[in-house]
Amino acid sequence: MNVLLSLNEMERDTIVERMNTGKIRKFENHKKVNGRISFGYKKYKDNLILDKQDSKIVQYIYKRYLELRKRGYSKTKSMRLLRVSLKKKNYLYKGKEFTSHTIRYILSNIFYTGMMTNGSQTTNHNYDKIVSTRLFNLVSKV
Repeated sequence: MNVLLSLNEMERDTIVERMNTGKIRKFENHKKVNGRISFGYKKYKDNLILDKQDSKIVQYIYKRYLELRKRGYSKTKSMRLLRVSLKKKNYLYKGKEFTSHTIRYILSNIFYTGMMTNGSQTTNHNYDKIVSTRLFNLVSKV
């Protein structure tokens, strides 16, 4: 029994090691490794492409949030007004109304600027950008 358990453990370790090696290789080739696909992109034949409608919504969220913060509104009030603006324009997040959580996720997602992370590593990716690095940094500062 111990021999079988040892073989199973060794096989499991081998599989985990191979998967991690594949993830590292994919990351080094500037491809998305894992996790959910960011709003504004869609998967097409093992590649990510822009979803035209959703990427416009992401751009609108960044610009509108920055505009509201520059007017002097607090983060909470800006988020509330942004949600109202999105609702008036009938913009949806995966078929549902935007929540503060989904907006916060979009505003803090560095993937939109052409960068991606894997653990503590960061690199550029080969996919189209939705938001400029400058706009992302301006939103992060306010």
